[in-house]
Amino acid sequence: MDRLIAKGRAEGKAVEAARMLLRYLDSRFDVPDNRRKQVEGCKDARRVETWFDRALTATTLDQVFAS
Repeated sequence: MDRLIAKGRAEGKAVEAARMLLRYLDSRFDVPDNRRKQVEGCKDARRVETWFDRALTATTLDQVFAS
């Protein structure tokens, strides 16, 4: 049961991080639907946070999502 609660919390954190990332990206770029779905579908908060960190200095969306 504790494992399920932890998983739910982690996913909730990822959802909130994705929401904030999209708000920021929308203020700087025209975010296409495929990128929006990529962010919304990501359940890994660390990955979303990495994208956000990159977005702070990126001049293109490709820089944000570069591997």
